[in-house]
Amino acid sequence: MNYRIPLSAFRRINKPGRYLGGEVNSASPKKDCPSIALCFPDVYEIGMSHLGLKILYERVNSDPRFIAERVFAPWQDFAFELKRRGEPLRSLETGMPLCKFDIVGFSVAYEMSYPDILEMLSLGKIPIRSSERRECDPIVIAGGHASFQIAPMKPFLDGVFLGEAEEGITEMLEVCSDFTSRSERIEKLSKIDGLLIFEKEETKKKRIFSGFSNSCEPMAPVVSSVSAVHDRVAVEIMRGCARGCRFCQAGYITRPVRYRETSSIKNTIFTSLKNTGYDEVSLVALSTCDHPQILELMKSVSEPLSQRRISISIPSTRVDAFDIQVALGSISGRRTSITLAPEVGSERMDRVINKGINRELLISTVEKIFSNNWHSLKLYFLIGLPMELESDVNAIAELLNELAPLARRKSASIRAAVSIFCPKPWTPFQWYGMNAPDFLEEKIAKLKSKTHRSINLAIHGMNVSLVESALCRGNEDLSNVIEYVWRNGGTLQSWNELFNIELWRTAFSNFGIDIEKEACRAFGEDDKLPWEQFDSGISKKFLMREKRFAEMAGEDKNNSYTPDCSTGACSACGLPCKDLNLSPLSNEISITPSTIPTVEAKQKIRIGFYFQRSGAGAFLGHLDMVAIFERAIRRAEIPVLFSQGFTPRPKLRFIMPLPLGMGCESEYGELEILDCEIEDVRNRLNSVLPEIIRITKVEDISGQRSMPIVEKSFFQIESKRIKTSLDYVKIFEKSYRRKKAVREIIPLNQLEIIKCDDGIATILLTHIEGGISAGDILEIIVREDEEAKITRTGYKFSGA
Repeated sequence: MNYRIPLSAFRRINKPGRYLGGEVNSASPKKDCPSIALCFPDVYEIGMSHLGLKILYERVNSDPRFIAERVFAPWQDFAFELKRRGEPLRSLETGMPLCKFDIVGFSVAYEMSYPDILEMLSLGKIPIRSSERRECDPIVIAGGHASFQIAPMKPFLDGVFLGEAEEGITEMLEVCSDFTSRSERIEKLSKIDGLLIFEKEETKKKRIFSGFSNSCEPMAPVVSSVSAVHDRVAVEIMRGCARGCRFCQAGYITRPVRYRETSSIKNTIFTSLKNTGYDEVSLVALSTCDHPQILELMKSVSEPLSQRRISISIPSTRVDAFDIQVALGSISGRRTSITLAPEVGSERMDRVINKGINRELLISTVEKIFSNNWHSLKLYFLIGLPMELESDVNAIAELLNELAPLARRKSASIRAAVSIFCPKPWTPFQWYGMNAPDFLEEKIAKLKSKTHRSINLAIHGMNVSLVESALCRGNEDLSNVIEYVWRNGGTLQSWNELFNIELWRTAFSNFGIDIEKEACRAFGEDDKLPWEQFDSGISKKFLMREKRFAEMAGEDKNNSYTPDCSTGACSACGLPCKDLNLSPLSNEISITPSTIPTVEAKQKIRIGFYFQRSGAGAFLGHLDMVAIFERAIRRAEIPVLFSQGFTPRPKLRFIMPLPLGMGCESEYGELEILDCEIEDVRNRLNSVLPEIIRITKVEDISGQRSMPIVEKSFFQIESKRIKTSLDYVKIFEKSYRRKKAVREIIPLNQLEIIKCDDGIATILLTHIEGGISAGDILEIIVREDEEAKITRTGYKFSGA
């Protein structure tokens, strides 16, 4: 634990494992070298799933000259604790305060996280406005998809990196190595391609990483201690998308399309699996099935992965790529759920957005989905698009109603997620405004009323979309609005339970801005747009041409689509694709023999093991601890046995999980494996487990009863008020509510005090059915002394 806060204080914190650090594959400290804090303005489990952060982290830390450390936004309870104690926001690796780094880099994926950037700067003891920063303060830079419309955040940033930073991030640290003064660094940083320093220049074009095809990062991503949103190996197999969907900002700002070599993909898959212990691989891209060798790639890796009980997944699928998805499903053997994104319901709107999917194809695809034993289908739609008519909204309901019987016949389900269209910069629709909220409410009401009740219809929040649209299309004038929201507690606004529309409305109103007019205003084609200085490389001429094609399609004057330039003719979007020397894919795809594990027939044995989990390890939840052990078993290549069924799991069990905040000196678990040297199992697991967990004893228990019954547990309590606490416990009574029936009040006669002196007590707890639990003891004692430390020191098994 890197924070100078008593461990006991973390009992009051939601998910304290977010702040522990010490994860597998986290960077080792380096002394006296340029440093960058890779900051993600959302909580740990969101940021740890961000692939871009993982790539840059490994790219920097693989260079012995530099160090990158991670910093995530704290949840509101921990932020309050930091403020109360005057403790700065620190990195997870070394506990360095944010203000001590040379560069602070924010990966900004979403406009709603803008207030969290200010919160992190303030907690990190960095002045929030760039004009107030001193010579000793770090240089604050933003990057990520939202950096192409980040004008409202300019007063808070020193600069923004546009595009892909694999090469640029080390160039920035080289500047910090060569120059010590902040002003000199600012001057030199402005010379780096893709890095726009606000006080030096007006505009800059994005940077394109031409070495993507043969790159392999991340090979050893940090393995999160707390369950992340995406707990799996993520391998980016292609970058960019040239399909040309006119609403999709990601498709335009990530151009040109580049495919990763299959040899690099396979190398990343197998190496990262070995280094992490994950049991799932996700092949990531905006349109994964567009990779020319996707089927061949899947066939080449399926056998070694299936032998290891490792599954393969891909993100949402284009309707016209479903035949590939069927083949992928047959290779991987998994039939969980599938996601399609038709976006619209009518062919007219399909031409407007340039999606290229007709109704008949979608219906036949859904029939294939259910006939191929998928039982769950998710569909994505947009509402409020430019040129959308009432008939187009009705067409979504009609389409869903036509699909509903197909699902019912196969006892399957359909979930339709409907998002409100927010016109994003650097798309052909950037000149349009968001639909007025009243108009959108009418559309949504009609959609709900016309859609069959068997369809699970989920509508994205109107108010969130309103704020998002205003922020992504605004200029520097909105900086005061963002600061007001932050100063009045508006953090983590991307979380539904914390989003506060009234606070946003007040903030806009206080600075004379109508939030609805800001979100819904349209721009003229000759207007200077607030985001033009953040040049994506896509020409304005091309975007205007696509806008006019959309308008002609809306008037039924254009029945054609703009083709995919990665497979057809160049669409003249303005990017210098020919100058980038993008090499074609090689045709070689092979299976590397060493990647296919071979298992000899051996005797099955069951082992029991004892382990310690103390200090910060006391704040790992039980399910997180189970996941840590499962991944450690994979990394250590222990020949574990698996359960049967649809989702096989390692045969691993633990006895009597402890509540958060309670450590243990002797926790017990069991594992079923193929016969091997018992002591070797202990050594191999300890070599890959986090330092906060240590296996102390392993024994062969093959002939004994599985999972012995615990009769008594020994606990040690350290507290300045231990006698007062125990006197309180003796007279405490607790009622239990289970299965809607209130049990009798049970006195705590199951507790025996063995020893109590000098602030330390040893107690023996007898476990009886319906009696008080170890968690109840913790709760009672913490009432009297929140600094108390409780450790389980051992068990007494029934019959022992």
